[in-house]
Amino acid sequence: MRKLSWRLIDIQDVESRYCRSCGKVVEFKKNGKTRSNSNGKNIYHFEIYKCPNNHTWNKKAKSLTSKKGGGEIYQTKTDRLNWTSVENDESILILIECVFGNWRLDKLLSDNMDGLSRKKIFRLIERGKILVGNQKVKPNYRLRKGDEIRILAGK
Repeated sequence: MRKLSWRLIDIQDVESRYCRSCGKVVEFKKNGKTRSNSNGKNIYHFEIYKCPNNHTWNKKAKSLTSKKGGGEIYQTKTDRLNWTSVENDESILILIECVFGNWRLDKLLSDNMDGLSRKKIFRLIERGKILVGNQKVKPNYRLRKGDEIRILAGK
């Protein structure tokens, strides 16, 4: 069984600025997603913010310049889970060390698990393949400090 520890921290960065689509100054909230663009030798990283009407604004977070003849290779590290390993008989236990904010079980897993849609995760929770504290819970279960998420192996 693969064991992981997660800390769930909901960071609500907010910036007030003019939204061209809304036509006024509104609060943009950071949605936790990023995007990267490259242009010749430069790599730009942007944090994505959304206004209350779901219009987006990309805030430049970082830019890197490659060095001639090599240099560093930049790679974004993600701790996403892969559903294929679970299907191939590797169960996963996730210990929730701390929780700040509201975190739904189905949304957390769909955002951090490759190969599964939120609907498929919903079905796995309903069938008892994903448990919290060895008990069946609803997909919209709100996670708490000390919860243990068990993702059982097999199809």
